[in-house]
Parts: sequence; C-alpha cells; structure tokens
Amino acid sequence: MITRESLPSDYVPFNELRLCSNILVGGTIPMSVGSELPLLIGKGTKPRIWLQALVAPERFLLLVEDSVSQHPAVVVYDQDGTLHVVAGSDPVLNVRAEGADRAVVAFLDLRPFGINVHGDETSLSVGSGQFSGNTMQGVGVFLGLGSSH
Repeated sequence: MITRESLPSDYVPFNELRLCSNILVGGTIPMSVGSELPLLIGKGTKPRIWLQALVAPERFLLLVEDSVSQHPAVVVYDQDGTLHVVAGSDPVLNVRAEGADRAVVAFLDLRPFGINVHGDETSLSVGSGQFSGNTMQGVGVFLGLGSSH
C-alpha cells in the first residue's frame, strides 16, 4: 500500500502530469511496483525526479534522488528547460515543466532498469499493452505493477 510515508518528505506532485500522451490529474503517482515507487516527478523550479531500478525480485536501487544522480552510470542534465536522464548511452527520461503545476514526460524507457515500461509523446507501452490519450483523475497510482507482499 502506498502511503504518504512512502513518498520522499519534500515531494510535491504536479496537479497535471502528461505521461507519454496520458494525462494524470490531481497528483496521481505515475507507477508503483508492489509498494515501491520507481518513478516520481514532482514540482520545483524544475521538475524534481526520483528514479529507481529493479535489481532483483522486489529489490530496488535508488538511481536518481531529487534530480541528482546517485549512481555513476546515470547522468541527469538540463537542456533548454527539459531534464534528461541517461543511463550509459541509453536515454531514459525527458521531462519538462509547462507552468507551475503541469509537466510533460515526452520520453520514458525504464527497460534498462528492469521495468518493461517505455513510451514517447504518442503512447505508453507497459509489457504488451499500450496506453494512449487517457485521462486519469482521482486515482492514487496510474500504473500498479507487480504484487505488494
């Protein structure tokens, strides 16, 4: 179960997050894997990113904390107002703020981190399924993957 205590203490969600063509309204968490939150995007002067990799069944490693890399193979940089996360030579995430309470994820690929989720501005692929043009409001988590043992 995801609780306020599960979130970083200084995390404040955007009211609207466009995640690969899907709109999450009202502070919806992009995804969970069991009780873990592999991706969070919060408000700040620039989007604030928390990112984890699945390194073993039900075991995660924090890679990016508050938009700062915590792993030598992961780079976070700002280019023209878009935050980019790169692992080795693989792009992982592009996110930009559009105003104080809206952000857009234009690219996402968590496959290098053991999570079969990827997408661009046209759709989001989760395993063999695709999400495109959906609006989610009033839900805690958009994508709930795995178990919550």
